[in-house]
Amino acid sequence: MDKKTIRITGAQCSFSVGAIQENKETILNCFEEAESVESDIVIFPELAITGYPPEDLLLRESFIGKNFAVLEEIAAFSLTQVELLVLLIERTIPIIKTIING
Repeated sequence: MDKKTIRITGAQCSFSVGAIQENKETILNCFEEAESVESDIVIFPELAITGYPPEDLLLRESFIGKNFAVLEEIAAFSLTQVELLVLLIERTIPIIKTIING
């Protein structure tokens, strides 16, 4: 049986709440570092794109839209050998009075 070593990089960085573009740059920098050490998978903390906790920013549709746009940019960047795992906020149910971060 042929075994392959899988290198996993845990990107434990500081992500500022609401600083989506700055967080994107941090993610891409971490991604490049992981590539330089030939990592196969990069794992980021929850809500790395938006910063944690986003709280009332989740009520802004434009904020959620920017979240998705940046995810697409990151996905386009990660077309090499390294897999990228980013958790994000999704529009699955209408927001009435409560937002659940889950």
